[in-house]
Amino acid sequence: MFVGLGAEGVSVLRKIASDADVENQICLVEYSDHDKMPSEMIRCKSLLLPYPEGEYFESRFPIKALEYGAIQRPILCSRTKSHQFIFSDENVWFYDYGDPEGILKAYNQVHVDPRVTLQKIQCTFNLAQNHTYTERINRIKANIS
Repeated sequence: MFVGLGAEGVSVLRKIASDADVENQICLVEYSDHDKMPSEMIRCKSLLLPYPEGEYFESRFPIKALEYGAIQRPILCSRTKSHQFIFSDENVWFYDYGDPEGILKAYNQVHVDPRVTLQKIQCTFNLAQNHTYTERINRIKANIS
């Protein structure tokens, strides 16, 4: 399930899904109320953080990443500075932004070894439980000193 894509995003992903012959395995949703997102995310088998590199995303805290970790699902994550500040290869499956084959490869890796998948899910869940704004500010202050 891909939610909050807008009409253009749905069109692009529908084409990619068709080319990869996986259109029956995904659900594309233009928009959903923020309040409904947790119940919709729980229905998903994997979650995707598709954000590009850039000043806008680099300067913002990716709260969605921690929400995903708390849901205890595999996370496919674009390899950006902001995502790598929180995650590592120990807890998510990274792919290069704009690389649909990379997303598919990351998705397939989720299913290679169930033990690794469960370890990553647990690691991300623990990270989400322990990642607070106070802890983040303390890490920033430590780097300034």
